Amino acid sequence: MRKNILVVFPHNFFKHTSGIRARFYELMKYFKDRNFKIDLFALKNFESNWENQNLHQENLLNKTFFYDFRKGQQEREKRNGIDKKRLDELPDFAFKSMQDQFKEILNETHYDYILISYVYWASLIESSIIHDSITILDLSDFITLNLFDVSEGKVNIGKLIEEEIRRVNLFDKVLCISEEERYFFSQFALHPDFYYAPFFMEKKDIMSNFRQRSLFYQFAAHIKYFLISFLENKKKEFLSNSVPKYDILFIGHDNPHNIKGIKWFFEHVYPLLDDSISMLIVGKVSEHVDQFDNVTLLSYAESLDEIYQESKISICPLLGGTGMKIKVVEALAYGLPVVSTSKGVIGLPAKVNNGCLVADTPQKFAKLINKLVSERNYYNEISAIGKQFFLQYFEESRVYKLLDEIFYTESL
Repeated sequence: MRKNILVVFPHNFFKHTSGIRARFYELMKYFKDRNFKIDLFALKNFESNWENQNLHQENLLNKTFFYDFRKGQQEREKRNGIDKKRLDELPDFAFKSMQDQFKEILNETHYDYILISYVYWASLIESSIIHDSITILDLSDFITLNLFDVSEGKVNIGKLIEEEIRRVNLFDKVLCISEEERYFFSQFALHPDFYYAPFFMEKKDIMSNFRQRSLFYQFAAHIKYFLISFLENKKKEFLSNSVPKYDILFIGHDNPHNIKGIKWFFEHVYPLLDDSISMLIVGKVSEHVDQFDNVTLLSYAESLDEIYQESKISICPLLGGTGMKIKVVEALAYGLPVVSTSKGVIGLPAKVNNGCLVADTPQKFAKLINKLVSERNYYNEISAIGKQFFLQYFEESRVYKLLDEIFYTESL
């Protein structure tokens, strides 16, 4: 018998412009694989553009419902005046009219599971009578800590964390993308069952051009004494066609942490890099970057496959943020070593021997990049470690087994 699930998610996950969208797209693929009937309750006039979108592409969705976020804002402003952003309060975006629409949806269909992303919409659960449905929160961010970072510490942490814990405690189950957050919230929110459910994706079998080039050199070294003249000519021809376009890759949405991190990189790290090093920045964060020599800016990419294959190294120069950095896991899946700050590896199940090199000073950050670019054997070693780490923790079939335990399904 097919199970029904209602997914409350504010963004368009068909457009992979941020890590959380990529995460939910993969979750939807899991539900489809396990024969769930998926209904989506999303927002319009929020952040995502749903125009000209085939809502039922890939046959993922059964029904779609939309709430007009702008309508809720206007209603609240009529009651309370202009709705100013206040960092000393945990935002609640489950407006009264959204709660009413949510109740109408529940009256029409019984759902085995109700999955909500972000505690911003926890009031949907609190304000409704849920009959025989298992309520699940996807905890992808530690909102209090994010507000602490954005405000540079100028918030009432006690008030915020108390409210965040209270909202988490409204649910039956909590999916945590980060082990650190699973551990923290499970100590204080005693009602839900907590699960570590990291980001996942299919393994990538395509080696980047740089690794193909490295293997070519290894092969050439073994037989150079026999065919040296022939191989030297072929080597020159191969290298001219196979060198990746970019030494460094950074992918990011235009959230405050990405903007602050990339500005730090260009102000403090970039001047220390070898002049020949090239870089590609992909995503909305590129709109906040000035023009630099050897730096290409791309605000949107339909597919990241080619982007990763044309790059040698990924960076994650974040100075704040919570959860797991999806860009890091994606890079490891493609075998790209990652140079990151300590904030960039938050959420990973292991902080060493994972394909990430950590540096919190500009000098060390630049030194690691220069070393990966210039030392082929070192690059190959870190790349192999990262690929194995991805297969151990984030490969699709492995995480599917974890999700099966959460959703009481049997692998098909």
